[in-house]
Amino acid sequence: MSKITKLAFATEDIFYGSVAIRIVGFREIYIENFLGILTYSEEKLKLLSRDGVVDISGHNMHIDCYQDNYLHLKGKICGISY
Repeated sequence: MSKITKLAFATEDIFYGSVAIRIVGFREIYIENFLGILTYSEEKLKLLSRDGVVDISGHNMHIDCYQDNYLHLKGKICGISY
């Protein structure tokens, strides 16, 4: 995919540095544009973003993929707060 095509699908929030969260059912979350991981366990994930802290709770959670400011989390997702 070209850079122009990628830009066409990006939201305005991402350009301003806001965190982007995509939830797939109760078992997967894709998170982009965060600054770092504050806490990580099978029951809790806390991420630092420019807008504050994103808190994800669940059971048997594990990071499937982690690159720079992109994370793919799998497990039983019970709650998200920010």
